[in-house]
This record gives sequence, structure tokens and C-alpha cells, in this order.
Amino acid sequence: MDPITIEAHGTVLAYYFPHDLHAPNGTRFLNKQSEPLQVGLMEHPAGHHVRAHMHPAMERDIPTTSEFFFIQKGRARVTIYDNEWNEVALQELVDGDSMLILGGGHEVEMLEETRMFEIKQGPYPGDEKAKIFRPDL
Repeated sequence: MDPITIEAHGTVLAYYFPHDLHAPNGTRFLNKQSEPLQVGLMEHPAGHHVRAHMHPAMERDIPTTSEFFFIQKGRARVTIYDNEWNEVALQELVDGDSMLILGGGHEVEMLEETRMFEIKQGPYPGDEKAKIFRPDL
């Protein structure tokens, strides 16, 4: 199984990562290295060792916020919009699924009781500076 790429107007807006993805060689990065947030999948046997390391300070120009959703338990529906608020995709996420949002807009509806992790760049400046809400159409 491969990630599903969600695009509009030649731009990648999101990736859907189903829970049954695999990393046959141990580590598999699921999106492009040039994108502002990389998602990797690691599957290693007991005893595998990732050598101790750290990441040096580095200047980065990241013009927008990316978000990563991981559904630990439950069921949610994510709607992806382009920059003009046109609906591009609907994707249901269940236990173990994840999604990386890189652009456009999005909406999340919990279809049942759900435990979901959301990861994004910080610091968070608050809703007024960090979000543009969809106008009533």
C-alpha cells in the first residue's frame, strides 16, 4: 500500500497514510524531502538500534503551517479544500491512519469518539493570527 496524495491545481495539499503501510527496508519516508514536515515510517525488529544523534540548529524558511493527524482510536472524516475553499477530497481516518496537511484548508469531523494526535510547527500565536476560517458560503 502506498500513501495517497491529495492535489489541486498542481499543488500537493495533503497525504493520507493508511494504517496498513509498511517499510520493507526498515525506514521509509512517505513524502518529499523538500516539504516543510517529513513523515517517516519505521519498522524494525527487536534489538535494532538507531545510533545516538542530535540535529544541529538550522535556519529554515517555512511560510505556512503543516499539520499531522494520527488517529490512535476512533473514526474521523477530514475534508480538504483548495485555497478558494473548493472541496478537493473527503477522507475517513480510522485506528492507526494518519494524514499530513501541507496547504489549502481542512475540516475535521469526529464520526465516533476519537483519540487523535495533532502535530504542527510552533510556537502557536493563537487562533486570530494562526487561522483563516472558511466564510459561510
